[in-house]
Amino acid sequence: MTDPLRRAAALVAKDLRLWARSPASVFFTLGWPLAIAFFFGLVFGGGGRQGPLPVAVVLEDAHPLAERLVASIERHPALAVRRLDRAAAEAELRRGRIAAAAILPPGFGARLAQSFRGEPATLRLLRDPARTAEALVLEGLLTEAGFRVAFASLAEAGSREEALAALRAGARELPGEPGLRLTEFLAALERLLSALPADADGTAAAAGWPPRPLAIATEAFSAEGRRPPSAFAVSFVQAMFWALLGAMMSVLSELVRERITGTWERLRTTPASVAEILLGKGVATMALMIAALGVVALAGLPFGVRPEDPLKLLAAAAGGAIAFTGLTLVFGTAGESMQAVHGTTWAVMLPLAMVGGGMVPLMLLPEWLAGISDLSPVKWTILALEGAYWRGLGWSELAPALGVLLLFGVATAGLGIVRILRRS
Repeated sequence: MTDPLRRAAALVAKDLRLWARSPASVFFTLGWPLAIAFFFGLVFGGGGRQGPLPVAVVLEDAHPLAERLVASIERHPALAVRRLDRAAAEAELRRGRIAAAAILPPGFGARLAQSFRGEPATLRLLRDPARTAEALVLEGLLTEAGFRVAFASLAEAGSREEALAALRAGARELPGEPGLRLTEFLAALERLLSALPADADGTAAAAGWPPRPLAIATEAFSAEGRRPPSAFAVSFVQAMFWALLGAMMSVLSELVRERITGTWERLRTTPASVAEILLGKGVATMALMIAALGVVALAGLPFGVRPEDPLKLLAAAAGGAIAFTGLTLVFGTAGESMQAVHGTTWAVMLPLAMVGGGMVPLMLLPEWLAGISDLSPVKWTILALEGAYWRGLGWSELAPALGVLLLFGVATAGLGIVRILRRS
């Protein structure tokens, strides 16, 4: 081997040894791509959310058919149905714990029994504005259940006789040939229904009749049952999370630069104590994050994105800033170089964003993975901001999200300060 080749081989070997000695380099070269492949393989290859869809049913009608419809959807394996009153259902919607609430108003069952005459029975569906796709699935399942209940009712002797008697009475009121033809049709229909086979539950099926037994009036729900001001009401909240993350990365760059250039050691020689230095950095970080959120909030005004309560928005912004400031202090000691710190930060924050609603909608996650979202500060930040903007959360309902963010921020800040003091 010639000298140039020998020197080149030595340089290659040196670079490979340096790479192998850096855990961060090994992880981001091999581990991180595999983690991404595994995550999205589970999300999209596994068919999305595997658990039942959480919904509430508000039954305000005592008619047997209304009760039968509720029992039908309660048995559906794709739904996790809870019977609540209207106030409790709206509270669960505001907290984001259910995808939608189906309201069966007084008179619904009687209208369903006569759905083949005149207007269909109307069910009111309140949906979480951030979970449109799930509400569409629920609409299809409710429509299917409505057809099955209406068919079964029509096939039952008592309901059939009542319905046909009403139609025969109407046929007698028609003069001449139309009335005669309708009477003949009703007689043939009665013979058909009597001959229908029974389903597994003992009721008969009559496919194609009635044509439209159930109508669903769907609306997005907020504090007073209003729709969000615009489609940007959800997207701007997500933009606020990315503003917090951008501010955190900027502060991290400066922290690492101070360590590398010796600025931190020079600060230690000043009369200021370590506690004072860290306090100043924490306050500056929070101020930067709140200012970044303010910029995003102002940018949303031309698009009709306005908070329902500016004080709640300020509280949510402060809670998010506290949580992300604590993370900043932890990540600031994650390595000795800019690349190591930034790499570790992205490795942690991207999964937290994925499971917390900052990147992949929660409705696309498998059930077991969606349950992990409670561990992500991203989820609580987004819920707090949504509560101030369009969910209409009261202070008592907003308190859990703010409490989680405060505790998370204090815990991570304490961990970061301990690590900084040990390094010092």
